[in-house]
Amino acid sequence: MAYQSMPTDIGKLNRTILCYAESIYRFNGLWEGPDPLTPLISLFLIQLTVSMTVVQLLVYALQFVNQPPFVAELLGGILLGPSALGRIRAYRRMMFPNYSFKVLEPMAHLSIVYYAFLVGLKMDVRAAMRTGQKAIKVAIAGTVIPFFFGSGVYFIFVNDKSEMFGFIFWGAALSVTGFSVLMKILDRQQILHTEIGKTAVASALVNDLCSWGFLVLGFAVTSSPANSPWSLISTIAFVLFCVYHVSPALNWIIQKTPEGQGYSEFYICSILTGMALSGVITDVCGTHPMIGAFIFGLVIPNEVLEAMITDKLEDFVMGILMPVYFVVCGVRTNIDAISYNTSWWLAAVVIVLACSVKVFSTLIVAPFAQLPISDAFAVGLLSNAKSIMVLIILEAGQIQGVLSTQTYSLMVVAVLVMTMVVTPAAIWFRPVHNTEPYKRRSVQKAKSDEEFRVLACIYHTRNVPTIINLLRTSNASPKSPINVFALQLVELMGRATTMMVVHNARVAGPRNPSHIEAQADQIVAAFDNYELRSEGVQTQAVTARCTYTAMANEICIFAKEKRSAFIIIPFHKLRTLDGEMIDINPSLQSVNECVLEDAPCSVAYWLTEALPSHMIMHQTLLSCTLEARTTARHWLMHGGWLKIQMSD
Repeated sequence: MAYQSMPTDIGKLNRTILCYAESIYRFNGLWEGPDPLTPLISLFLIQLTVSMTVVQLLVYALQFVNQPPFVAELLGGILLGPSALGRIRAYRRMMFPNYSFKVLEPMAHLSIVYYAFLVGLKMDVRAAMRTGQKAIKVAIAGTVIPFFFGSGVYFIFVNDKSEMFGFIFWGAALSVTGFSVLMKILDRQQILHTEIGKTAVASALVNDLCSWGFLVLGFAVTSSPANSPWSLISTIAFVLFCVYHVSPALNWIIQKTPEGQGYSEFYICSILTGMALSGVITDVCGTHPMIGAFIFGLVIPNEVLEAMITDKLEDFVMGILMPVYFVVCGVRTNIDAISYNTSWWLAAVVIVLACSVKVFSTLIVAPFAQLPISDAFAVGLLSNAKSIMVLIILEAGQIQGVLSTQTYSLMVVAVLVMTMVVTPAAIWFRPVHNTEPYKRRSVQKAKSDEEFRVLACIYHTRNVPTIINLLRTSNASPKSPINVFALQLVELMGRATTMMVVHNARVAGPRNPSHIEAQADQIVAAFDNYELRSEGVQTQAVTARCTYTAMANEICIFAKEKRSAFIIIPFHKLRTLDGEMIDINPSLQSVNECVLEDAPCSVAYWLTEALPSHMIMHQTLLSCTLEARTTARHWLMHGGWLKIQMSD
């Protein structure tokens, strides 16, 4: 039989074919070949181990100088890249050969999809909508001015027309403020609840939301400039669909779940499947899968479900997957390329200006926001804190081909310097606490003709009527006024950062409030009504979200800031029908005991029901009539006992 050759497809001869490595993993161990790092899986596991180890070592080392983990993570990526260890040829060929990026890059982008989903879960859009006018003005100035500044400076380093749209990513990188990083820094330095801290955090929250808009715009414009309007329109349509259809559907499904049953693995897997599908949809729209994951996490309506998903995913994503992303960002960074066709002096000037533009923008808006110059300078300097979001924006610009290695590396170094400056600035602006005790910050030293400040802690709405009845017996008058701070204490679900929200009694709450917001509205309405029906009474309602371990500290700090002379805490036990006392929540007992130990003023337990006569508490039980108010303010309520501990 004569040999017959197969027909040749001429059209395929000039095509470029990408050949993948056949050795995904090793079958015969060391006996197959001399290099154990040739298989992709083995090499990726080594890269993963090295990146995790380096990042965790740097996090541990830099915590002694109070630097946030983000600085250590970014430094770890740079050290493993061509700027440091990558200079060693043998290391580069062994640890990061070119073919290894076929696995490394997809894993890095998978990590930021999960990271975006977690950010959406923990972000409180309602809090951003309730931001005050001062913070809104600071946020707008801190977004617009740095964006235009970064866009203008970008063209100093760019001559290629193909990189023209890189200004979007440079400007966005300077505009972004890392909300989570800033919160952790301010919380550690104990300036989170100062006026400077509140303004900086509130503006950072608004600014963080704007950064996602910049990212969508950058992807839409650089992917296909001709079709960018359709990319934006389709992405916005998907966002509206999630808000008005997906979120109510999820809420309906959650409400059908029996109370106390919890959420099974099926719920969690279904949510993650929805996240993946949302990522695919936004990728089809022309942006990026992480945009869809972020939106889907943002519209999940149930806090308990959010906390459960966060607890299951956060350690895996942040501890294992994200170090891979930092390595990829570090490998893309080459510090030597910064001085290409320019001088180091010019690069240094740009970095200094990048660190100053936030301060400049805050100083410009200060007169319009009624912000003192010193506070404006502090807020601007603290707003330099960056987070992973800025790396996502810069890396997206390089992937889209509009940021060169030079412009990318220069901005990464600027981001690192800007974030490292924030901690020393926070230490510098930390208020000096007065070591001398406030002489009249106690019940027994209060004068009847001076304002008496009371901090009323509320664990549940059932505490409100009895506390208000107690306050009414204080016999307040214009000559002997009282100022009541109603502090609603809410257990922080998940691993979000502590947040305190001050409520305006005259402003209506959200149209579709969550369970916590509905309780807050009831508390605000009750104390507002108490103020309107009383003379010499001022009230203010505040909601504090924190863990039980931090709750006592939040109460004491708030009492110091408001110069309260008296703290009222609901008792942590209830009496059953047979007269026995049962714990409401064991964690509340620990909170109450810590407040009694650390409070800067007088503290009282308030019981909604009378205790049996044979039960005596370890503190003194005071029962004084209202006539004793000339020397001290004590109350006795019918149907309840008041236990007071006097401050020293």
